[in-house]
Order: sequence, then structure tokens, then C-alpha cells
Amino acid sequence: MEEIKPKENKAKFTTGDVGKQLLFGAIPMTIGIGAAIGFNFVDTVFIAKLGVKQLAAITYTFPMVFVVIGIAMGLGIGATAVISKAIGEGDEHRVKRLTTDSIILALIVTAITIIVGILFIDQLFMSIGADESTMVYIREYMYIWLPGTLFLIVPMVGNYAIRATGDIKTPSYIMLLAVGINIILDPILIFGLGPIPSMGIQGAAIATLIGRIVTLVVAFRLLYYKYDMITFEIPSLKEIIDSWKEILHVGLPTAASNIILPAGFGIIIDFTSDYGEAAVAALGAASRIESLVLTVFMATAAVLSPFIGQNWGALKFDRIDKAFKLAIAFCFVWGGAMIIFFELFKEPISWFVKSDPEVVKVMVLYLSITPFAMAFRGVLMISTSSLNVLKRPLESAALTTGYMFVFFVPLAYLGSEYFGLLGIFWSLVIGAIATAIIGYFTLKHRYGQIKAKGELLLDEQNIDVAIAE
Repeated sequence: MEEIKPKENKAKFTTGDVGKQLLFGAIPMTIGIGAAIGFNFVDTVFIAKLGVKQLAAITYTFPMVFVVIGIAMGLGIGATAVISKAIGEGDEHRVKRLTTDSIILALIVTAITIIVGILFIDQLFMSIGADESTMVYIREYMYIWLPGTLFLIVPMVGNYAIRATGDIKTPSYIMLLAVGINIILDPILIFGLGPIPSMGIQGAAIATLIGRIVTLVVAFRLLYYKYDMITFEIPSLKEIIDSWKEILHVGLPTAASNIILPAGFGIIIDFTSDYGEAAVAALGAASRIESLVLTVFMATAAVLSPFIGQNWGALKFDRIDKAFKLAIAFCFVWGGAMIIFFELFKEPISWFVKSDPEVVKVMVLYLSITPFAMAFRGVLMISTSSLNVLKRPLESAALTTGYMFVFFVPLAYLGSEYFGLLGIFWSLVIGAIATAIIGYFTLKHRYGQIKAKGELLLDEQNIDVAIAE
């Protein structure tokens, strides 16, 4: 067995002011997640300048792009859940083993993703409404983007491992650096500059790839040199399989539920395609804008994951109680603020993205309705993320599935039949409200059970200490 170097306790969330830790964790996390989503938003803004057909093409790629991101996030959340608990328990060797094994697992998943994506590219996109004229642009983009998933999935899992230590800032800065590179390279590679030829939609894919390569290099250097979380000790087959089982116990249902959302969005795109390419382009652009605003909720949920894991491992349930209350309250404060924001600025934002009257008309309609769902989508994100960390991934996946396929998609189908695009957009709001209520009470019930068992264990430990004294 390799010698474990004495290190300071990595558990940063088990002491200190809860509110400050969540706030100062969520701010850099928002920047980091916003940067990750910013890859697609930046591509959308520049590709919109090429034309409506190219913008529609990039919108059709969103489901596959977010399926891959969903898989990476699932593995990352699974890794965070088990690594943060091991950190809270003070098991340094287990932390290294879990981190290393999660990265090996990510490499295997990446290889499968590339092969499946390339083999079935036409079937996947044409099944959600893309025609041959749009497929030309989709192929140009995805034949570069898909092999580049190596530089997406693996560093994302590595960044989640870093977050498990309580260091929220570093992964965020890594992503911010990458999106900064993307912002610089996108206009150069898409439109050309000097000796660099115009590459169109392919240029956007290449710019994204270069930015992702940076995240891989930086994340691995930090994991190995700064955090000492990578081991080159050769494990037994049983040990690595045990690690994968732990990670996938949370990661597999989480990845599955993350896949459900873009798969459902693909169906919504298909419904929207009945109203023309301008409607599809508008849906893609408006949903990217909305995603940037929702990063605040994603960040809050992401900070809660290691916070809950570390404090659960340390049996500090009073801190988890306070964190839940603050997070839920924040959802409604931010959600209310965004309703006002979009009511005031929906039109100028829409015209900034695309100066096409038909596209703008649909974007304004979308941004007039969907902000009413934001607070509830935040509650749902917190509920599903927390259930994952509490090792209730199937219930988390059931909530995501229910949101998309019990509420959103069926209501969107009916809404489209009777009310057109208006019905599709309002179905998102109704689905979010219903699922958030169910999610909140599910989380409350399951956490209550875990807390009761933990407090019983804590009482037994206190009795043992008293007897020993």
C-alpha cells in the first residue's frame, strides 16, 4: 500500500458560518457553471450572424451536447458524493482511490460516447426534425465536437473531484479561462482573420475544442500536484470495481436523469419545428439566455453537494438544516428578481442575439412566460442534487423523469395542439411548479430519515466517549 502523506484536513465545510460558505461558494460556482454554459451561448451568438439555418442547426445539436454534458455531470456528481463523504470521514487513501478510479471510468465512457455519436449522427438528428439542408451544418459541427468529448468529460469529472474538497473557486476559474479562449477564438475561426480562413460553423467547434483542452491540462496538474488526489498505485480488480460501484450508485441514475432532460428538449424542438426554422432558432437562443440565469440555481445545488456530503460524514446535521432553509429561500428571491428583469429587458436582449423579426418575436414570447418557472426549477435542482448526495439517486432520477415526461412533454403536446407556441412554453411553467412541490417534500422526508439515524449514531458515540472518560 502506498504511503499516505500527512495532510491537513480537506473538509472545509464542517466548520464556519453556513450562510457565508454557501454564498462565497455559490459566487465562483456561478461563474464556473456560467462559463461552461457560456461555451454554447458564445457559439450561439456568433453562429446567429451566419444565418437562421445555421442557428437552427446549432439548436438541433443542443440535445446531444447536453446528453454528453449530462453524462459527465452524472459521473462528476457521483464522484463528488463519495469523495466528499470520504473527506468528511478523514479517509485519505479512499479519497485518492475514488478520485483516480472516477477518472478511469470517465475515459471509458468517453470512448463509448464518441463511437455511438459518430455511428448514429444522422439518425439522431433527423429523428428530432432536422432536414438534409440543416444536416450539412450539423455534421460540420459534430464531427469535430464529438471526438473532443475526451476534453469535456474527463476534466469535468476532475473538476467535480476538486469541488468535493470544498474548493469551489479553482474549477470555476478553470472554466472561465476556457470560455475566455473560446470568446477570443470564435469570431476569428468562424469569420476568418488575416491568413486564417473563414471556417463557419466548424470554426465554432474548433474554438470550443481548444478551450476544453486547456481545462484538461490544468485540472490534472492541480489534482496531482496541489491536491495530491491522484494515485498511480495499481489497485486490485475488486478495489477498482468497488470504487466504480460506489460512484455509479449515484452517478448512473444521475446521468440517466440528466440525459432525460435533453432528450425531452429534443422532443420539444420537434414540436417547435412545426412552426418553422425561425421558431427553432428562437427556442435555441432564448433557452441559452435562460440557462445563463439558471446557473445561479445550478451553482447553489452544486455547492450544497459537497457541503451535505462533508457534514453528513461528520454527523453535523444542524449545519445541513440551515443550508437547506437558506437555499430554498434564495430560489424564490432570485426567481422573483428574474421575472422583473426579463419583463424589462426581453426585447433588447432578443434583438441583440438575432436581428430577425420572426426570431425575435418567438424569443420575446418565450422570455415573457418561462421566468415564472425559475424559482420552482431552482427548488427542483436543489431537491434532485441533494437526494443524489444522500444516496437516493433513483428518487432524484424519478423527479427529473416526472418533470419531463409526466408533465412537460405531454402538456407541451396538448398545448401545441390547442394554443400553439404559447401552449408549449406555458407547459414548462406548470411542469416545474408541480415537480418542485413533489421534490421538496420527497427531500424533506428522506433527509428526515437519514438525520434520525445519524443523530442516533452520534448519541451512541457520545455515550462511548463518556464511558471511556
